[in-house]
Amino acid sequence: MDPNISNINVSSISSANFQSILTLIVAIFGSGSIIGIFIQNKITKLRSIEEKLIEDRRKVYFDLLAPFILMFTKGTDQQKITDQMLSQEYRRTSFELTLLGSDKVVRAYGNLMQYTFESEKQKAEGQIIDPTIIIKLYTTLLLEIRKDLGNGNTSLKEKDMISHMITDIDKLNF
Repeated sequence: MDPNISNINVSSISSANFQSILTLIVAIFGSGSIIGIFIQNKITKLRSIEEKLIEDRRKVYFDLLAPFILMFTKGTDQQKITDQMLSQEYRRTSFELTLLGSDKVVRAYGNLMQYTFESEKQKAEGQIIDPTIIIKLYTTLLLEIRKDLGNGNTSLKEKDMISHMITDIDKLNF
């Protein structure tokens, strides 16, 4: 038997174990705090990125809606609206939408623009265009933008989105 082992006191073993356990506990809690700080920093960074994205989206959405807002302004020349929509700046905004906008907003805008293009062809052919369809598509776009900017649980419907702009809104069937 090793003579060094026989000289170890039982009370010193308990004290050494206690110290080791205490050191281990402090290390675990310390590393937990470091991990907690790391996670908190990640969450803060993600929130900051999300806030910036919402701010960027809000600007793109506002710029995108500008010509449509003119449609509801009395005395606005149709050519002015068309010129604005064909401008390089508006095309750039439309491109930004495809990069920053939510899927539903991009789809709603695409549907609105496709109908606009088609109705221009129909007008050129002398056909009568039903304004209800473009209004429905526009209000769908507005509602999707509203949801994307933080009102995801909204109870508003499409008609609610423009009831403040159209005096005879109840006559629209959609």
